[in-house]
Amino acid sequence: MIDPLPPHSSEVPSVPYPGGEKRIGWFIVLLTMIQSNQEII
Repeated sequence: MIDPLPPHSSEVPSVPYPGGEKRIGWFIVLLTMIQSNQEII
């Protein structure tokens, strides 16, 4: 039999560890900065 996944794992799949949200936020900011630089150039 296949054991079902714990309920808490499906609630926050993208942030498995503390501080993940901050890292993702900084990543998005970097992407927006790169896109704005490409538009200027």
